[in-house]
Amino acid sequence: MRAPGSAALVAALTGLLLGAAPAAGAATADSGTLALYAAPGIGHTVLEVEDGCHTFPAPRPVGYADADPIADYALYSGPDCTGVALGAGRDATQWIPPLLSVHSVRIDFD
Repeated sequence: MRAPGSAALVAALTGLLLGAAPAAGAATADSGTLALYAAPGIGHTVLEVEDGCHTFPAPRPVGYADADPIADYALYSGPDCTGVALGAGRDATQWIPPLLSVHSVRIDFD
C-alpha cells in the first residue's frame, strides 16, 4: 500500500525531471567534440563541430579517434569528404597502422 500523497510526489518529481533544461554548454544531439590522435599521446587535435563534413587545413595521420557524445564518423583522403574513405568508426576507434593523409571527416552525433 502506498503512503498518502505519494502519487502527487511522483507526479511533481516527474514534471521537474522532464522540464529540466540541459546544462549550459551541453552538446546537442547534432554537435559535440571529436578528439583525434596521430599515435598514442602525439598529434592531438580536438574539434568542436556540428554534424556534417569538416576539412582539415592539411592532410594528417589518424591512429585514434574519440567522439563525445557518441558519433559515427568516416575519414576521407580528399577535402570536403571526397576521395577515398580511409576508415570509419563509432565513438572510440583505433587504427593500426594509423590512417595516413586524412584530409576530412564526416561526423554524425547520436
